[in-house]
This record gives sequence, C-alpha cells and structure tokens, in this order.
Amino acid sequence: MTPPTLVLSNPPHGEIDLKRAAPVLGLIPADLRLKATYTLPEIWRADDDAAAADAAAATLRQAGLGVVLVPGAALGAIAPPNPVSSFSFQADGLLLRAEEEALLEYDTPGLAVLFTPRPGDARGRLPPASLDLYALTGIASPRWTIVPGITGFEGMGPRQTSSFGTNVRAFAADVEQRFPAVHVDRRLVNMQVRRRTGTPPAGMVRQGYSFATAALNQLLESIAPGLSQLEHEELAVRLALLTRAAV
Repeated sequence: MTPPTLVLSNPPHGEIDLKRAAPVLGLIPADLRLKATYTLPEIWRADDDAAAADAAAATLRQAGLGVVLVPGAALGAIAPPNPVSSFSFQADGLLLRAEEEALLEYDTPGLAVLFTPRPGDARGRLPPASLDLYALTGIASPRWTIVPGITGFEGMGPRQTSSFGTNVRAFAADVEQRFPAVHVDRRLVNMQVRRRTGTPPAGMVRQGYSFATAALNQLLESIAPGLSQLEHEELAVRLALLTRAAV
C-alpha cells in the first residue's frame, strides 16, 4: 500500500481565517487557534488521495496557514542520526568524520536543524542537544549529527569551550556563514519534549496527529514498521527537514 500524502504545518503562520481553515482539520476555530500557536512542524493531515491533500493544503494556505505537502514515504526515508566524531573547516569545504569521512563543499545546498531541550519541562532525563546536517541530494539526503560525548570541537580552534551548548551554537553559526545555500533551522531550540507514553499534562488535550497520540502512532506504522517508536525530538527534526526541503 502506498503511504499517504502528508500535510505538514510549517510555522510561523500568518493572519489566520480560523473559520475557513478549521473544518479542513476537523477542528473548531478555538482549537485551531491553539494548534496554530505551536511553533514546531506537525503532521496536520494524512490523505490516501494526493488530490485531496493538495486541495486541503491550498485551502489552509489561503486561510493564512503555512503548510507543505510531502509524500509519507519521505518521512520514513530520512536516515537515522549519524554521529560525527570530529570535523574541520578546510579551504574547499567542511570535512566530517563519522562512520565514513565526507567533504561538504561550501556551495552544497542543505539544511541544518538545531535542537535543544527545554529544561524542567520533562520528567526524567532530558535528551541531549544536537545539530543535524543534511545535504539536499534527493529523498534520502545524507545526514550527519553533532552530539555531546561523541563530537569533538577541536575543529573550531581556540573558540572551542567546555560547553557543548556554546560549541554547537557557534558551529551552527559557522555553517550558516560559510555555506550560503544551507539554511539553519532553529525552531527546535528550547523545545518542550514529550514522551511517547503516558498522559498529557492536566488541561491539555492532544488532537489529530499530535505527538503521543494513538492516531499518530497508527499513521507512522502505516508509513514504515517501527516508525512509531521515534522519540519526539527525532520526529521533530525529521519534520523540520521535510518542511524546509519542500519549500
């Protein structure tokens, strides 16, 4: 079975015609107003009929919402994190040492997604901050991941500090400066991470394909077996990539 076409939110949004947009998502205007304040990309619709998804996206855009259409298979095709052990900025590009060594030339089109968790909002241990680099070469774009405990920042020279957070932000700024065709997405900075299991906080109702809902889990499994096991931050990184790559 062909995976459905996904309508992804791509915040921030514009001036919204709530009455026009709400029925497209099966919501009342008040609930859509709350949903539209969420600053991270989400799956808003999934349609087996690509034409229906296209029509829904067109109506949402006309109502002032930022959305993109992507094939569901694209979500499952994104490579898992590929930790980088070290890097260095060279004359002709960025040398990345991971499972294999790769040189990203400075004119390479791509994306970088910076993730940092919001302290104090999640019970238990917070996931580590990270920065993912993607070279946009097709649906299965190469991926490299900057992560604490694995990535060394000797490649930053005297600007290296003892703080991973400081180092990864400086690295993101360097990538932004040196790669004119790479966009750095910072929407996942200070992200409130949700659990895949458990109940939402009191007063919060998760609707549609919000994270930690049965509807989302069923949808992800229909795209690829095991995809529902993605943690919140990994799903958010993938959706951020897809929204930027589709624009």
